[in-house]
Amino acid sequence: MPIDFSDYSAMALERALAIARRNKPKHEIEVVCQYVFALPSGYHLSGKTEDEFADIMCTNAKESYEDFIADIDTEGVKVSPVFSRDYNDDLTSDIRDLA
Repeated sequence: MPIDFSDYSAMALERALAIARRNKPKHEIEVVCQYVFALPSGYHLSGKTEDEFADIMCTNAKESYEDFIADIDTEGVKVSPVFSRDYNDDLTSDIRDLA
């Protein structure tokens, strides 16, 4: 499920976890939370290379994920984060590709 660390993402994740728990007796379900990030225009003004700046953004996203998931009851369901860099200015294609 795509996330952006918003309250709406939290509500959607809680719903996905409820569905996973209801279906757990029949299926082993893993909820994959995907955060897609794109490099902002002007990142090069930071003096960092493209890869260096992407690493910084991914590290920040991982920290934000830890804060986000800490407030959500994930007990009984395996939840895995995925951090994807958007290369084509189309976040939805990255989400579809992972799905």
